[in-house]
Amino acid sequence: MQVIIQSRFHYNVSWSKCYRAKCRAMSLIEGRLSDHYAKVWDYGGELLRSNPGQCKGELLTIIGRDANNQVYPIAWAVVYIENKLNWKWFLELITNDLELDGGRGMAVISEQHKGLLEATKEVLPLAQHRQCARHIYFNFRKVYSGVEFKNMFWVAAKSTVEGEFNVNMQKIRDISPSTYEHLMVRDPSSWCRAFYGGGLACEAVENGMTECFNATIVDARKKPLLAMLEEI
Repeated sequence: MQVIIQSRFHYNVSWSKCYRAKCRAMSLIEGRLSDHYAKVWDYGGELLRSNPGQCKGELLTIIGRDANNQVYPIAWAVVYIENKLNWKWFLELITNDLELDGGRGMAVISEQHKGLLEATKEVLPLAQHRQCARHIYFNFRKVYSGVEFKNMFWVAAKSTVEGEFNVNMQKIRDISPSTYEHLMVRDPSSWCRAFYGGGLACEAVENGMTECFNATIVDARKKPLLAMLEEI
């Protein structure tokens, strides 16, 4: 904004003045936060029920991958807090709308939020629940950093058969027994490809689908409630 004003009007303005002007312009265009919440009754009773009052809230999303390996958003919702109750409410709506038959033939990949885990077991008991290997690695590298450990982890995670996985994990164990134990207590059957059940065409070991979607809505998430939902 400073550069545009300088080039067009040959006038110097401070960064703080540009910031205040932008905030005022956004308020005039999209309305104040209080104005948005005043319209919640008109926007929908269900939305009001799950988002009472003015709060930061949490945006829950479910992203899918089709047979052509294309990513597509299925549903999203704003809730007061991320917990089992709200995840269960969200999953039940999706299950009823899409007739998911208890999750038969589905793989659910998540970052293992406790509330989501419990809700999935109740609402989608037949679904295969996987941990996001990238999430496992991010926690892993806080203790065991370095390119060597990184490469060995991903080779193990993408092993296609149990024998291959055991060989790769033994290599890790030979270098660092504590690293081996750190990974083995985190249920490899949920983040290694070798243990994925048959009948599912999805071989993903990480939740890149959700990360892609989140990257596209970064700007929208900064907006007030209704403007955010409309932009998404």
